[in-house]
Amino acid sequence: MAKQTINIGASANDGTGDPLRNAFDKVNDNFNEIYFGAGSGSSITNFFDSNGNLDLVGKPHKISFLYSQYADLPAASTYHGAVAHTHDTGSLYYAHGSWRRLLADNSLNDITSYTDPLSKHVYLANITNTETADYVLKTNADGTYTWAEGGSGGGGGDVNQNAFSSIVVAGSSDVVADSATDSFTLIAGSNVTLSTNATNDAITINASAGSGGSGTDLNSLAGGDIDVAADSIGFVDANDSNASKKESIADLVSAIAGSNLTASNGVLSASAGSSYSDSDAIDAVTGADLDMAGNKVLFNNVYSTEGDLPDASTYHGMFAHVHGTGAAYFAHSGQWVQLANNSDLGGGGGGGGASRVTETETTSSIADGASASVEYATLGKSFSLQKVTVDKQCWVRIYSDTSARTADAGRTQGTDPADGSGVIAEFIATGSGSTEFKITPAISGWLDDNETEVPVAIQNNSGSAGTVECIIQALKIES
Repeated sequence: MAKQTINIGASANDGTGDPLRNAFDKVNDNFNEIYFGAGSGSSITNFFDSNGNLDLVGKPHKISFLYSQYADLPAASTYHGAVAHTHDTGSLYYAHGSWRRLLADNSLNDITSYTDPLSKHVYLANITNTETADYVLKTNADGTYTWAEGGSGGGGGDVNQNAFSSIVVAGSSDVVADSATDSFTLIAGSNVTLSTNATNDAITINASAGSGGSGTDLNSLAGGDIDVAADSIGFVDANDSNASKKESIADLVSAIAGSNLTASNGVLSASAGSSYSDSDAIDAVTGADLDMAGNKVLFNNVYSTEGDLPDASTYHGMFAHVHGTGAAYFAHSGQWVQLANNSDLGGGGGGGGASRVTETETTSSIADGASASVEYATLGKSFSLQKVTVDKQCWVRIYSDTSARTADAGRTQGTDPADGSGVIAEFIATGSGSTEFKITPAISGWLDDNETEVPVAIQNNSGSAGTVECIIQALKIES
């Protein structure tokens, strides 16, 4: 609906404007347009969560990053961080000073030329010789690299040299080697003992309990429940020569709390930052260009049943998933079109062509003259019957839907079914042993809209109780 403007007349009280009832009718129409366009009709949808991120979970929406040609992309400097797809190149880009093309899977549209912003990164193409065990990569200072023996290549030094440069100790002076033959000495302090093993090149450090210490293994302590308002934890105080101290959990949490985060008795609470109005959300979503900047889009178009889907005309091109059917849909020409899973497509390679299928079903043990119901799941929604094979004397009836099978249950063998009764074909095997019916020409069959498996009724005519095996071969036309 186009916006309706109230005629206020040429001047006050000149009688040329809209009557009061007509004016307020336009006001109501304009508000209904807003509330139905951006909400349920009675309220406007809030598209932002408490953190200011655009949250579209459970809200019907459609977002497209599609441009027909690379030349149609907007200025990358204006839309820094934006993502876009151009149909003519079949590629995905992001904006950073310029539109930068992302690498594609080798199966589609290989990228033959790519500028790596990580100019120092090593690629296989930059290595000039063959990889060798125990070798290391050496730079050639020209953008290429060579596999070389450890420490070779000018000035690297023997990797097993008996020397050290310096040892850094936080909060104290560095230990710096005075020469290549200088030695590093470990000195045991209070409650510490050192032992060496020259054979294994190992140094063992043992600590014993000092005064005021119990030497208890923390893993051996009994379990307990933390009281965040009253309990304390131990820590090393860097501002007091790394002395061991304790601090209450409540004070620790208070020190951690920052902007929009408060602490009380050891419990953190978050508060919302800057808020967004409904008009802010509408302007952001319905603008000519949706610039998400650093925020994230939470995309989840899930509906419980097909009846829950929104109007397909309103949301043309929208994608949705219906949990009840386990299928995906898209909106086109006022209808929700169901997408097929690759596994449901006939003919190999996802091409959807017709394919020949053979399915064997066996009844439960039934008395002579009794009937059993079986279902064939692989013949398809539409099919062309080619061959039926049974292992004993029997009467086989194939139907378009289960209700037709139920209605036909009282018909006697040898009596023709009524026109339009839903009976696709029937076969009577009178000979002993296996009987094969070659159907020439083939019989076309189809299932009613609500059916997913072909319903079949089989009557045992063998003269004794037992199972009946029935093999149906058909051309699967429609999945």
